[in-house]
Order: sequence, then structure tokens, then C-alpha cells
Amino acid sequence: MREWSRILLGVSVVLWTLCWRGEAKKSVAVIGGGIAGSAAVKFLREELGDEAEIVLFEREEVWGGRVANEVLKHDNRPGYQNLEMGATLIYSGNHYARQMAEDMGLTKRVVKSEWFAFWDGRSFVWESLPSKLLTSLSLFVRYNFSLMRLTRLINRIVNAFLDIYAIQAKGEMFESPKELLEAVGLYELTQENITSFLGKHGVKGKVVSELVAGVNANNYNQGNGMNALAGSVSLCPMVSGNVFMLSEGNVQLMTRVIAAYATRAERQRSVSKLQILPDQRYRVWAGAAELGDFDAVVVAAPLEDAKLLIEGKEGGSVVGVKAPRRTFQEMETLWVKGEVRPAYFRSNEGWWGRLRSGVLRRVLRKEELPVPSSIYLTDKATEVEGFSSLERCGPGVYKLFSKTRLGEAALSELLEPSWRIVARKKWAAYPLYSPPETFASFRLVRGERIYYPNAIENAAACLEMSAVAAKNVALLAAHDLRLPD
Repeated sequence: MREWSRILLGVSVVLWTLCWRGEAKKSVAVIGGGIAGSAAVKFLREELGDEAEIVLFEREEVWGGRVANEVLKHDNRPGYQNLEMGATLIYSGNHYARQMAEDMGLTKRVVKSEWFAFWDGRSFVWESLPSKLLTSLSLFVRYNFSLMRLTRLINRIVNAFLDIYAIQAKGEMFESPKELLEAVGLYELTQENITSFLGKHGVKGKVVSELVAGVNANNYNQGNGMNALAGSVSLCPMVSGNVFMLSEGNVQLMTRVIAAYATRAERQRSVSKLQILPDQRYRVWAGAAELGDFDAVVVAAPLEDAKLLIEGKEGGSVVGVKAPRRTFQEMETLWVKGEVRPAYFRSNEGWWGRLRSGVLRRVLRKEELPVPSSIYLTDKATEVEGFSSLERCGPGVYKLFSKTRLGEAALSELLEPSWRIVARKKWAAYPLYSPPETFASFRLVRGERIYYPNAIENAAACLEMSAVAAKNVALLAAHDLRLPD
């Protein structure tokens, strides 16, 4: 009798364990294979464990979202060069992006601009010099104590942002970007423009109209009317730390993370509808194709681009979705093979520019002084020239950012004969910032397990902001899925 009791007890324990595991196993759909989607997959896996089913859907043929690269084969030697078409640089202080790159075995290549300048449409208003000491002195001469105040201010903002990592490590989560940013004292920066914010802290004059405007035009193709947080994020690499790229191509960060953490990942799946079911599950559709039922959904793509219908339990679209309408800043990334004509930038220099060029010619021992390897245009120059930055990325290889498409006539004026385009891409890259900013919730529908990390882009758009938002929605989802139904 005792033997049968043990057998029955053993069978009961096994059945209870299997039932418990079946109950504990949760499924999450992630829509979008960019940085927010791939980071969400990683953080959901860490929060929910190996048993969870995490399925990612991406409408394009490749992963990456607004990160993409083309390949340029070298002309006279073996090998190739990755041409980053979207998000290019990763700031060294970006904990999540840096850690994911290291975990995936990707090679970090520190990016240093040895010779850079600011162009106002007529001449170089400032140009770096052959030594760090001389460059620092020339920066101080041009921008004086405003530059020092700017550096201290950006460092304070960086330190405040670093608090987010400690907060999230403790498992704290937020329903909205506003609450998250308030927790580290950065929300108010989204409510005024960068010029006003800097002015309150004694940063005024040329450092704002030249340096700040040039960097923001390069990173966001927007001027100093953008919100102060986005503008400060843009300035971080220039005044605090350094930046790196991934030698394998930045898109490999998303590709490898998805491969490592997703249960299943499907490309060319354009999700068109989420249907809220009565049992608090969610049916995902791609046109007429039913992709499955899930316990939670992460919408990791801008709603403006996703064109996603969320259907309520009784049918019809859900009226509870609250997301402010956003206009996106379009930009074009252009890669060309060729050489820049020095006369394009050097012919109209004033007396100070001619003196500086003469010194550089003697130091570099050049009869004709070439142009700096990185050129940032001020607000005024961007409108005149049609592009916002020009960067030399290898022998005879240049990358240009512009708001509109650069035509053949403009490029022929800028470049020596025999130039050619090797890659170009038009993007709806970033929200057009216009403070005071308003925010969608991280939870798209009140009371439902439908999450939206892209809500944070109204504060600032960059790889790390998306990763931070992905961590937050993973914490929210894990918390909600542990609650009894």
C-alpha cells in the first residue's frame, strides 16, 4: 500500500510540475527588428527565462530598422568597406549598446576625427590644428569660457542619464517616458529648445551658433530649435568620452542579438493588425494571414510608419490608443568615390582663414591645402549648401548627410571630376523636434499588455535611448505577466 502511495504521490508531483510549467510559459510577439526590437528580445529573455516564447516579426528583408549598411569593394586591393547608411556611431558611455556588442563578439573600432572644422557657407570659422594642445588653445580662443561651461553642463547631463542604469538594475519601471525622465531629472530638457537651455547656463554666442548648430545638423539634420535633451545627447561624444563603430557593420548588432535570444524570427512579415482577445491574449495578423496568439506584444516600430490597426475585443479599432502625431525629419545618406575640390572651401577665406591656411600648409608641407576630414556646417550654411556634413571615411571615400537629394550639378561643383555615387538612401530618420514635447505611453492601450518603446523618441532618438526604452518595456511586460489573470 505504501509503495502505491509513493507512486501516486510521484505521479501527482510530475503532473503538477508539468501543469505549472505550462502555466508559466509565456509568449511575446515583438514587431520590428531594429535596435528597439532586438534589445526588447534580449531583455525579455533575461526577464522571462528560457521557457518563454519570444517571436519577432520584421517587414523588411533584413534586420536593422534604421540601421543599415552597404558594402564597397576596394578597387586595388582585396577586401571591402562597410558603408553605414543609418545610425553610425555608438557613444562609449552607452552601457547597453556597448555590452550587447561585447556579448555578441563584435569588434569595436574607435572613431577619431584627426582634422575637423566648422563651415559657415563662406569660410571655415574654426579648424582643428595638428596637435591636441594647439587645437584646445584655438577652441578656447574662438569660444572662450562658453566652451568650458558647455562641457561641464553636458557632463552633468551624462551623469544624470547614467542613473537610469542603476534604476533599471533594481527592476524599477515606468508607464511613460515622462516618468522615466523625471526620475533622473531630465524631463524638463524636453520642454525647451537647446538654445534657450544653454543660454540659461551661460552658454551663448559663437559656440551655440557654430559648434552646437554644426553638431546637431550633422546628427539630426535639425537646427538649434530642437529640444535640449536631444541636442545634449548629440553633443555627448564631442565633449565627453569617445565613439566607436562595429567593424562587422552596425547592423550585425541587431542580427546577432536576434539570433541569440529570439525563439523564432521572421522577416518579410508586415504586421497589419493586433486583435485583443477576450482572454487578454493578442492575435497578430499580417494582412489575411494569422501569425499567432500571444500573451503580450511589443510594438518596436514608429506608429507613423507601422500603419498598425489595434482592434478591440468587440471588433473595431481601439479608441484608447494615445500617441501624439509626429512629423519625421527626412534625410539622405550619400556615399561617393572621388576627391573633394579644395577650392570649393578655400577660395573665399578671409584674412584670418588665409593666415591659418598658410600656417597649416607649412606644417603639412603642402602646396595646396586639402580640406579637413570632417566638416560640419552651421545652420546658415546647411540651407545654402544643401548638405549638413561631409566626412572622409577612407581613401577617396566620402559620406554626406543632407535634408534633400543632392543633384549632379551640386556634386560636380563640390567634387573633382570622375566622382561616382556608390550608395544613397533616403530616411525618415528622426522625429522633427519642436519643444515642448509630448509623449505616448509605454503602454499603448490602458490595461493591456501592448507596449511601445518608441514612445521615448520624442525625447531623443539614438541607439541607446531605444535600448533603455526596450529595457523598460521588458520590465513592464515581465511584471504584468507574473500577475494573476
